[in-house]
Amino acid sequence: MTHYLLTDLVKSLPATVPFVGPGAQERGRGAAFRARIGANENVFGPLCGCL
Repeated sequence: MTHYLLTDLVKSLPATVPFVGPGAQERGRGAAFRARIGANENVFGPLCGCL
């Protein structure tokens, strides 16, 4: 079995915590994010214009 190194915060979450997408987070905070940088970005990183 593979063991992953997780932060204490992640370890403390119950298995039933759902993923909250960026659209829902923006609606909840009442403002859009300046940039959405996700885990699936390319190997070169985000565009300089996004930062």
